[in-house]
Amino acid sequence: MTVPKLACIFDMDGVIVDNVSYHEKAWMEFGKKHGVTVTKKIFDEKISGRRNPEIVQILLGKKITGKELEQLSAEQPALYRELYKGKSKLIAGLEEFLKKCQRNNIPTALATSSPIENVEQLFNETNSRSFFNAITAQHDVTKGKPDPEIYLLSAKKLGVKSKYCIVFEDSLSGVASGKNADMKVIGITTTHTPEELHQADKTIKDYTEITLEDLA
Repeated sequence: MTVPKLACIFDMDGVIVDNVSYHEKAWMEFGKKHGVTVTKKIFDEKISGRRNPEIVQILLGKKITGKELEQLSAEQPALYRELYKGKSKLIAGLEEFLKKCQRNNIPTALATSSPIENVEQLFNETNSRSFFNAITAQHDVTKGKPDPEIYLLSAKKLGVKSKYCIVFEDSLSGVASGKNADMKVIGITTTHTPEELHQADKTIKDYTEITLEDLA
């Protein structure tokens, strides 16, 4: 069996679709319901890239377990899906870039801290499921970004060594996660400036600014 020498792993929110502002709004609504103020600063520093079970405990300032944690963790995703329903649109140039990956036998994976229901909504609205060889979502991992678990697991699913994987990320914790996995990281500036994403190996505005040759 021939093992691919290159693979692309994509975060979802802010990387496949430009939707992070809707996640912010959903967390703000969650905060209001539970008497907690959620600002953009809090979102960037304490929420972005983390798994929902971690986030709700951070925001509410207490340890929560069992059914209560499960129920609280499901609140924000439900709010988000309602806010973002019917709005999914692939970032400029992404569809053609994914098609080029397919034509050149470069395997691709989606790796997101969001629950699988969010992934399914995106796939249904953008008809993009067939572009990805592997999916890793919130339920597949126990540690959130910047821990490298999600990217290491994605590489394992693709059967590609970390050093041959290219990560596409928009968040600071996501870039750190990719680097911690010993992978090359390309930052998408939907959420942060190129200066803020300085740890990335390269930054792009969208996928019209990158070619397969840039991955080498």
